[in-house]
Amino acid sequence: MTGYRVVLRCGPAMAAGAATLLGRLPQGMYSVALLLLVQQATGSFGVAGAAVAAFAVGTALGAPLLGRAADRVGPRPVLLGAVLAHAAGLAGVLTAAAADAAAGIVAAGLLAGMGVPPLAAVLRTVWTRLFPDPDARRAAFSVDAVLGEAVFLLGPLLVGGIVAVADPTAAVAVAAGLAVTGVVWFALLPTARPAVAAGRAAGSPARLGALAVPAIRVLVTVQTLLFAAFGLVEVGVLARATAAGAVPVGGVLLAVWSAASLTGALAWGARAWPGRPEGQLVVLLVLAALGIAATVPAGDLRWLGAALIPAGLAIAPAGVVGQGIVAEAVPEARRTEAFAWLSTAAMAGSSAGTLGAGWLVEATGPATVLAVAGGMTLVAAATTATARPTLRQTGR
Repeated sequence: MTGYRVVLRCGPAMAAGAATLLGRLPQGMYSVALLLLVQQATGSFGVAGAAVAAFAVGTALGAPLLGRAADRVGPRPVLLGAVLAHAAGLAGVLTAAAADAAAGIVAAGLLAGMGVPPLAAVLRTVWTRLFPDPDARRAAFSVDAVLGEAVFLLGPLLVGGIVAVADPTAAVAVAAGLAVTGVVWFALLPTARPAVAAGRAAGSPARLGALAVPAIRVLVTVQTLLFAAFGLVEVGVLARATAAGAVPVGGVLLAVWSAASLTGALAWGARAWPGRPEGQLVVLLVLAALGIAATVPAGDLRWLGAALIPAGLAIAPAGVVGQGIVAEAVPEARRTEAFAWLSTAAMAGSSAGTLGAGWLVEATGPATVLAVAGGMTLVAAATTATARPTLRQTGR
């Protein structure tokens, strides 16, 4: 618990974490809020789905570009500029929705997504500077994992509460207000001052930027595979609950999975674990693969929930270890972009997994979807094992 004590007693870290949590909370709100808003305005789930997809694509495209800019000029101007573009895009969505202009809705959604401020990537970079000690850094990244889980647990609940007393337009407006407030709060903190003198001295980043670092290319590949597997698991679990005639239980099972991941993050940050990070990552991915594989024969939903627990326990720690590898493998001048690439990989993988799972579950059933998810996680583990020498390299 020493690492947690160091983190929790660090005032600048806690202020940055709180501001980031407020600014990231909308990311757990937008998929539901935009879907409800556009469907209500146009009467079409197709247009609504296209708007949400455009937002996700924009976020995936914009994250590494904004991360690279933050490395070069510092986070403050990039975050403030991004959130202005983000708010303008959301205003465009509201305007186009009021006019029932489908093309305008999708275009504005893409702009809003590209402007999503890279708060998570910036926070991780800040924490690598604040916590050079490995124990404290591991605890800090574990706290970050908890914040990420909180965003996607609280966001939909907040949207549901707002829609119950108002409408989806209010939910989108509240989300935009939270994003602006969180970014401005973070920008006013001393930790938002540019800390990129090394990046300027080294000159402009190469065309590949952080992807020029071999370890990042490996981690992006692993992250994409892993989150594609997660997208498959979500659809597979919901499909199995639907087939059992217990649709609401599917949501409960996914909540159990998320809770296990959150618990794993807290446990991982509480103590030092044996082995090097790249070896730890292999073990965690294998454990996640075995847990997902155990869901395949689980016909009873209670057994399915039990199998999701060990799978979930390994997920967040794997992310924590991956972030630690980034901190060691990438020079500080490119670190925000590197963290942003992991976010892009996660979003791309999750979207692809969900899309593929929708087709696969109709063609073959939930068991195949879950089996493919376990296989993809095992491929991610094998990729990591093969690339251990690459992941061991340091950028310092």
